[in-house]
Amino acid sequence: MKTTDPQIFRLNIPHGCRRLPIHCPICGQIAAINDARVFAPCQHLVCSYIEADGSWGYLSPDFVARMREVDLRVHTPDNVAMLRDLGYDDNLLAIEVSYTGMPGPRRYLDLYAFRPPIEFQPL
Repeated sequence: MKTTDPQIFRLNIPHGCRRLPIHCPICGQIAAINDARVFAPCQHLVCSYIEADGSWGYLSPDFVARMREVDLRVHTPDNVAMLRDLGYDDNLLAIEVSYTGMPGPRRYLDLYAFRPPIEFQPL
């Protein structure tokens, strides 16, 4: 069976709008609240990356193990390629939130990745 890339939903937030709470697309629980620095991870949250801080907000044990396997130490700009390189396929649901229109040419891109439990993944 051929695997495909992780599924990415891209959301653009214009400058001046407040951050939206990020909900898990599987269970509906809030995973990140407003400033994106408060995390309440559900069992489905795999990782979150906050570009404005340049740091991982949350890393699941599975994600950490995969990072060690491929010796990934830093976040890469191409989230699909990074997640694919870590061995995730189309069972991974990721949300990229882009904050655009900031003063100057800067744009921030946050990443939240979720994975359904094994029993809900196709064979």
